[in-house]
Amino acid sequence: MPEKRLYYLYYASIALMGIFFILSGWFEITKNPATYPKTLRMGYPPYFITTLGCAKIAGALALWLPNSQRLKEWVFAGFIFDVVFAFISGLQINSAADYGKAAFALVLILLVYSLFREIQRRTS
Repeated sequence: MPEKRLYYLYYASIALMGIFFILSGWFEITKNPATYPKTLRMGYPPYFITTLGCAKIAGALALWLPNSQRLKEWVFAGFIFDVVFAFISGLQINSAADYGKAAFALVLILLVYSLFREIQRRTS
């Protein structure tokens, strides 16, 4: 893939993923009625939901920082943990929308991470 296209794809994917996690975190912090009751039904305590929302927003913002490769590695790992547990929780309450959203997010994270690694490889 030509280098310019790789960068465009990476930055577009990072933007999409960041927006996804900022919205998800915001819904958790604000106890949005579309998501909060389901998250409680999954068995998560309210303090955990708020903390997770803050972590999602901080992680999304960290992905947009320049020259922070090690921090980005940790953010990718944290987001993968988040969506894997969201998938499992969605299965537990038998919510196809929840585990479908988690599966989509996992694919997006893996795509962006592979682009991230490719850019690192080319610039090293």
